[in-house]
Amino acid sequence: MVFDDFTSQLKEGVAPVYAIKGEDRYWLHKAYQSIVSLADEMDVSVFSPLEGLSAALTAAENFPFLGEYRVVVLRELTFTEGEKKAIEAYVANPVPTTVLLFYSCQWAPKEAKSYVFNRLRPAECVSAAGALAKEMDLKCDTAALRLLVNYCDQDMGCIEGELVKLGSYCGKETVDETAVRAIVTPSANFQVYAFTDQVSRGSYVGAYRVVNSLLSTQVDYPTFLGLLINHYRMAFYSRISGETDAEVARALGNKKAFAAAKAASCAEQYSPRALLGLLRTMYRLEFEFKSGKTTAEQALELAITEAIERRNA
Repeated sequence: MVFDDFTSQLKEGVAPVYAIKGEDRYWLHKAYQSIVSLADEMDVSVFSPLEGLSAALTAAENFPFLGEYRVVVLRELTFTEGEKKAIEAYVANPVPTTVLLFYSCQWAPKEAKSYVFNRLRPAECVSAAGALAKEMDLKCDTAALRLLVNYCDQDMGCIEGELVKLGSYCGKETVDETAVRAIVTPSANFQVYAFTDQVSRGSYVGAYRVVNSLLSTQVDYPTFLGLLINHYRMAFYSRISGETDAEVARALGNKKAFAAAKAASCAEQYSPRALLGLLRTMYRLEFEFKSGKTTAEQALELAITEAIERRNA
């Protein structure tokens, strides 16, 4: 796991320059906190796009006030070629008591210790969720952890919050699948994947069960339909491009690689022509729902029929 690699390196010896980024804000924030905790809060300076780079480099040249290190954070910045040269000049001879951190920046010098924190694979996420539950003194069975990871769309930030709620609900008792279903609201993405998985299998019954579940909750239908369209749009692009999941995710606006992988799996069930026709139908259904020409239930029923009938057409 990338975070384990990061913490191991940090224990071996603090580097003068780090670069961290990625789609998983939970691990990104944990890495950020690990670096910031090296210094007293008086010795931490954070520079956003509103401040100039020269001020950041000046701060990096200063010695710490109260601790062993000064931490200078460049957060979500873009750099001109001149600024890159200025940074490279500093990195060539860094102040040994300063840690320069590039946080979600588009560029970092090659000398930086670089880590990209993306969503964990399902098995890794279940393991991480189990470790987090143990830290919280919660007993969770494996099936419950798997369901929680799926409900939270492998988002560790969401998982952490839901474990807190499950701890309050279950107390000293073991958290099982029944507790997860009772307390945790499935993410919109989970609902989309549950729907499209049933459709890809050609299961009318399974797809209608998902729809009935949606209709029994206070789901945001415009959001759900929008995510459904994005899923099939990504599937269509994956089918016609032949690109990797990561390339598809980037091409469609820095989507998550996990979402691209799910879409690619779905795309295998359709021809490019069928996916294009399905996508056009989804856009029409979304318009008709938003304009009041059809209900959410009718739109989703038509979506099921269209999606299943177009499989391998």
